[in-house]
Amino acid sequence: MASTTSFDRSTPAPGHPPRVARSRVWMAVLLSGILLLAAWPELDYLWRLNTVGSTFDRYLVTGDQEALAEAGGLLGLGDRVFTALPWFGPPAEGSDTDRASYWRLYGSVAARTPSEDAFRRLSAADRRGSLDRTGRLWLGEVAAATGHWEEAERSYATIDAANLLLARAEEAYAAGDHTTAARWYETAAASILTGAAEPAIGSPQQDDALLSGATGRATLLLQIGRGLLNVDLPARALPVLEHAKSEMHASTIGVEEQQSILFSLARALLLTSPPDADEGSSPRLRVLTLVDRALELRESGSSRNEEARIRLMMGDRREAVQALRESIRLDHRAPGTYLTLGAILEQDGLPSLARDLYGNAVGVLRGHPAIESAWAKTSYLTMTPREARPRLLRAAATATRDPYLFAALGDCLADLGDIEGARSAYREGLSRSPGAAPLIERLVELTRPTGETP
Repeated sequence: MASTTSFDRSTPAPGHPPRVARSRVWMAVLLSGILLLAAWPELDYLWRLNTVGSTFDRYLVTGDQEALAEAGGLLGLGDRVFTALPWFGPPAEGSDTDRASYWRLYGSVAARTPSEDAFRRLSAADRRGSLDRTGRLWLGEVAAATGHWEEAERSYATIDAANLLLARAEEAYAAGDHTTAARWYETAAASILTGAAEPAIGSPQQDDALLSGATGRATLLLQIGRGLLNVDLPARALPVLEHAKSEMHASTIGVEEQQSILFSLARALLLTSPPDADEGSSPRLRVLTLVDRALELRESGSSRNEEARIRLMMGDRREAVQALRESIRLDHRAPGTYLTLGAILEQDGLPSLARDLYGNAVGVLRGHPAIESAWAKTSYLTMTPREARPRLLRAAATATRDPYLFAALGDCLADLGDIEGARSAYREGLSRSPGAAPLIERLVELTRPTGETP
C-alpha cells in the first residue's frame, strides 16, 4: 500500500522560518535602523558632552592643567583645538546643540580660562535665551574676569551668588586691593538686592559649591554694607544697610548682629550727611535714635565702644568719653577702648590722666604691645627720664613695632647720657619698622664724635 504521508506546501519545513516571520524580522531591523538614524544626533551630542565632561572632571579632581587645556580645546576655547578628537565647538544659533546643558559645561571651563571670545559667545547665548541660571553664573564669572563689570552685575543679579561674591570681595580687601574689593562688594549688593530668591538649579555638583551658603539675607547685607564702608563707599553702603535693617527682624540673627546693623547704618548716615548739618538735622536725630535702639537691645563693652565711635564722628567728645568709660566698666579687657580713650585724653592735653589709664590697662592686659607702648610713652612725657626708662625698656621687650616707642626710648637714653644705647634703640626700631621717618631723623642728628653720620 502506498504511503499516504505527504507535505503540505503551505506548511514550512522544519528549521526554516515562515516568510511572514522573515518579513517581520527585516521590518524590525529596518525600523531599528530608522530609529537609530533619527536618534544619532542626540546620541552624538550626549557622547561629545560626556567626553568633554569626563576630561574636565579629571582637571577638577586632580588639578591637571593639561586636562583643562584639553577640555578647552574640545570646546574650541583657547589656542588649542583637538582636531584629532571629537571637537565640540560653540553651536550656532538655533542649532540642535544650542542648549543650556552645553553652555553650562562651556561656561564652567571658560571660567577657568576666561577670554574675550568666551565672553562674547556666552553673552550672545544669553541674549537668545540659551543660558539657564547656572549658565548665567558662568557668564558673570567670565565677564568679571575680562573686566565687563556691568554685564557681570546683570548676570549675577539673576542668581543667588552673594556668598561667592562676598568671599571674593573679602579676599581682595584682605590682600589690600581695595579697588577690586569695591567692585565685588558692589556686585554682591546688586546680586542680593535685585537677584533671584532661589539658587541656580540643575547645575553640576562642582557648580553648586559656588552657590551654597546658609547665611541669611540680613547678615549678608550687613557684611556687604560694612565692606562698602571699609572701602570708603558710604553712599553705596547706605541702601544696603537700610535693607539689612528692614530685614533683620525677619531673620534669625543674634543681638550682636542686630546692633552691628544699627551702628553701621548710623555710620553710613553720618558719612553721607552734609558736613554743615546742625544738631537738629534729620540725619543726626536718626543717628541718635539708631544708637539708642542698639543700646536698648543690649548694653555691653562693645556696644558702648561703638556708641563712642559714633559720638566722636558727631563731634560729641564729652559723650564719647562717658561711653568709653562705661565700656571699660563693662569690659575691662578690651585694649582698643583704653587706647581710644587715652588718645582723647592726650589730645585734650591731659597726658598724666592718659598715663594712669594705660597703667590700669597694663594691670589687666600685661604684655600687650600697644598698651605697654602707650603707657611707656606717656610716662616719658610726664615723668623724669630715670623713672620712665624701665617702662620704656619693658615696652621695647614686647613685640611692638611702634617707631615712636623706640624714638622715646632712644631720647630717654640720650637724656641720661647713654648715646650708644640711644643709637641702638633707634636702630632696633628701624629693624622692626623699616623706613620710619622719626627714627631715621634721629639717627642722622645723632653724630659720632668724629662727625660721621651713623
